[in-house]
Amino acid sequence: MWLKNPGEYTNLDLLGLCAGYEVRPRAKRKRWIVAHQEHRMVLPAAWAAQHDDVFPKPPFLLRLDAHEDYAEEGFDYADLLHRIHDIEDCILFANALMNDDGGWVESAVKMGWVSDVLTIGVQKNCKPFRQVEDISSRKHSVAAIPWDLSCKVHSQTCGVLDHAVNSVLGGDSAEDQDEPIWLDIDLDVCFAILTENRLRLRGGCEFGAWLDTPLTSIGASSGRDLGELLEKAVCCASLVTIATEPNFCGGHAAVAQAIELLEQFFVFEDNVFRGARMER
Repeated sequence: MWLKNPGEYTNLDLLGLCAGYEVRPRAKRKRWIVAHQEHRMVLPAAWAAQHDDVFPKPPFLLRLDAHEDYAEEGFDYADLLHRIHDIEDCILFANALMNDDGGWVESAVKMGWVSDVLTIGVQKNCKPFRQVEDISSRKHSVAAIPWDLSCKVHSQTCGVLDHAVNSVLGGDSAEDQDEPIWLDIDLDVCFAILTENRLRLRGGCEFGAWLDTPLTSIGASSGRDLGELLEKAVCCASLVTIATEPNFCGGHAAVAQAIELLEQFFVFEDNVFRGARMER
């Protein structure tokens, strides 16, 4: 594809053109929604959002995912960062990651593109808490909460959860946030679609009931529930990335059905899950 005036396009515009993403600006280009199929390809979205000033500083990363997605790749990240000059370089790097469901979170943290990370909904066999140092020697917390919210949560993870609650509830929009928020959603968190329009999480819990879980029962000091936290995060995040992952979710038809049900759980004007309709 040849562009007449490439200088008129932002990196996020080019991301949509180069990688086949669906990229939607919101609120005078202050908010972006990026839908894609391969989860590791979220890295170019993070790079583009930083270079287009969507994030004034590294954002807090809140994730809804069945996998922690933190795999130690062993790259020389300082050297790698100097080699990434444009969106094409970043797309090529993302494609070079060994595991589609791992590695990209480490890369985003190590290169300083995000601050702390909290993943909610993971399976049990992941590390609940990591302290990670980026290439600028800044320390970051990477934490995970399993799908079974009755499980005892790591004490340091509770601190990251409180950080998430305070960050997300700090304002009504992306512009109001003291700390920018990036929300990452992987549809592989949904294992099966049940009768009567219900979703089941990979651990066996029903999605709607799971969202009603009080944050205090998980370990946060706030009395709000998980659904309220996630819905507010959808509204106020500067960047929302949605990985449809049809290979993990039962194919494109199952993805489309899951999205329709998720729209019922998160009801507000201009629902972001419509950005994930890749097959229409």
